Amino acid sequence: MSGIWGSASNDVYAVGEEQNNNLSGAWHYDGTQWSEITLSNPNGSSNSDPITLADVYGFGASDIWIVGYASNPPFNSYAFHYDGKYWTKESLNMTIAQCIGGRSSTDLDVGGMGGKILHFDGAYWSEDSVSYHIPVESFMFFSFFSIVKTSSSNLYANALLHNNSTGVDTRYLFTNNSKVWQLVDSSVAPESYMLKIWLSPSQQLYGSGLGIFRWTGSGWTAIHNNDPVYSYLNIFGTADDNIFVTGDGGKFENYNGVDWYQYPNMNNPSNSYMGGWTDGKEVFVISIATGVSTIYHGRQ
Repeated sequence: MSGIWGSASNDVYAVGEEQNNNLSGAWHYDGTQWSEITLSNPNGSSNSDPITLADVYGFGASDIWIVGYASNPPFNSYAFHYDGKYWTKESLNMTIAQCIGGRSSTDLDVGGMGGKILHFDGAYWSEDSVSYHIPVESFMFFSFFSIVKTSSSNLYANALLHNNSTGVDTRYLFTNNSKVWQLVDSSVAPESYMLKIWLSPSQQLYGSGLGIFRWTGSGWTAIHNNDPVYSYLNIFGTADDNIFVTGDGGKFENYNGVDWYQYPNMNNPSNSYMGGWTDGKEVFVISIATGVSTIYHGRQ
């Protein structure tokens, strides 16, 4: 599992494992227990093709979105929507959907491999314009990993370009204040590897990768632990003085505005901590170790 989101501490969704008739890739927590979710096709039948669910996002308890992709070539992508009663499934014209976010269910964006972003207007999916020439060479890997909304309803999206030939990573930050994604920043440096971004309620943008970074408005500034070995895989929180970061090598830390704190009971080098979610009182975080996913639940 990798993605997790909640409307409340008793309404939390986690996704990630391959889904088929025998194993669900989506789970729901009701405040007492976790239960598997059966995602359905529009005709009500269960989804029989194995699918890796990549991300989950919602606009309320009765408005949940999940994106994923077929686990086998050609890795076709899908979006699942919950309206409070039923799950429905739609095909996406995209390879390996990785992230979802937006302003509402009628103004939604999905990012994926190849640098493509799809937009949903409540009725139809269409490809958004990205004002950047994305390399298409076979040795290049380019994918979007996060989409977040600002208080003014602008959007940020981050992407990573990996050159398999040279091993060089280039990180990109895009913004969208209408229907066109504009490139804001790109950088190539040892610390450029960045997987996720998070926007605090104060509208401060942060990123996680080989370290934790703060967006200054013109560039990224490292604020914590440029680790050349273990990556920070995700970042989330409720305020600039209540930030959680997760990563490889047993990294699960909290920032209180002054100091970073590694939870000692979670510091297991064999664990990779993936996605997380908090309402400021309760915290959920996904761990993967030896191929097994575990969801940890704690209270602040």
